[in-house]
Amino acid sequence: MQAIRRIFAPAFTALALIAVFSFAAGCTNRPEPPAAAETATGDVQESSVPGDGEAQTPASEDDAATLPEGWGAAQALPTTIQQFIEYPVGRFSGVEEIEDNPEAAAFFADLPVLPETAGKEETEQYFTYIYSLLKPDYPDPRDIKADYGQSQLPGGSDAVPAELQKETYNVEIVLDSSGSMANTMDGKTRMELAKEAIADFLSSLPEEANVGLRVYGHKGTGSNKDKKLSCEANELVYEVQPYDQSGLEEAMDAFEPAGWTPLSKAIELAHQDLAAFGGGENNRNILYIVSDGIETCGGDPVQAAEQLKQSDVKPVVNIIGFDLDDQGQQQLKAVAEAAGGTYADVKSQDELKKQFEQSSEDAEKWLEWYLSSREQALETRGDHFDQIIEWRDVYTDKMYACHGGLLDSINYLTEHDKINGDQRNIMLDAYGVLRDIELDEYGKMSDQLFELQDLQFEEAYERIDQMFEPKQP
Repeated sequence: MQAIRRIFAPAFTALALIAVFSFAAGCTNRPEPPAAAETATGDVQESSVPGDGEAQTPASEDDAATLPEGWGAAQALPTTIQQFIEYPVGRFSGVEEIEDNPEAAAFFADLPVLPETAGKEETEQYFTYIYSLLKPDYPDPRDIKADYGQSQLPGGSDAVPAELQKETYNVEIVLDSSGSMANTMDGKTRMELAKEAIADFLSSLPEEANVGLRVYGHKGTGSNKDKKLSCEANELVYEVQPYDQSGLEEAMDAFEPAGWTPLSKAIELAHQDLAAFGGGENNRNILYIVSDGIETCGGDPVQAAEQLKQSDVKPVVNIIGFDLDDQGQQQLKAVAEAAGGTYADVKSQDELKKQFEQSSEDAEKWLEWYLSSREQALETRGDHFDQIIEWRDVYTDKMYACHGGLLDSINYLTEHDKINGDQRNIMLDAYGVLRDIELDEYGKMSDQLFELQDLQFEEAYERIDQMFEPKQP
């Protein structure tokens, strides 16, 4: 090895300066080349080798007799990361210094002398043969996998239902603020009782949940002259977000019972509010509608509920009739049925709170699953990152060992008069081209693997597979 450093110090200096690796796909697959056919006399015949060049064949039959057996069948040098990875592993993979390995030293000692007349093509073919002997067994990024399954609650006896295993838990309350909510019950207005129950409910939910409050009919009066103003009054007074006590109190202080009942429009807008979080596949969406009256603005709340049910939001709809008469109950029951939800009629604040408590229990189960799942996800992400680091480190070690072995091989062939000075320079040039290509391909691959850290695991693994053509059998 000292001789290599002495003769090829500039090459090693260039290698030592390379420390940053980038990573990109750009990979194509190279089929396995057919083996060279032999004649009855044992001579190697011309064979077609797929790749960047033509078949590895000697310039003349005289030269073929003096070159290593099988050298012409060596697969063409790789030019993409996939080709580097899938290139057949060499007989002396991992050998950096020929004379330190008895088997390799004996093998190289028997290598024939390259004819003085051999030119660039034959010399490069000889180098390709040497590479095929030293090619490392590189790790494959497609083998990077992690155990990423859904978590279970601790104990295992009370597994969380699948419908609760969602990334977010979103609760929106749609509150009727029409004039009839000013009617009194137990010494307070229906609106006061509803606000108190809603505040208690939302404050009881996990801080990881998102909550929102929409009101309708809270402007104008119940008179015909104010009907247009009141029917257009539909406002998300507290946007769907983590609970904030002062923010919710401020939102609740901003409205009082006022006018008409645009229930249909409120359902349509609540649909849009929850849709902002994406579909129900990854989100647990809960919608409460609290009303003490029927639609009075000409809308069709049943149709709006049907559209909500058919949407990707897939909300759990709970409709609560607050001290409704029979006509009002019948309409809200129809709305609940159209939405695929439930209806409950309450006559007191305590009954209203009990309806909310059902979601509080579900939210606690969701929180246990969410925290457990998040912990597992962090562990898995760490494992995923570790595997990428390991892939990079193993590939780097094997790549530099191969590069060192190639340089040592060229030095060995020179010192043992297997090649002359001009042929040595041709091999060094071929080595330099191969080295630069591999460093570039490996670097792009490494960078792109680290970029995958920001993706979901399944998507990251799929992207890795997409970087390559299918593996050869």
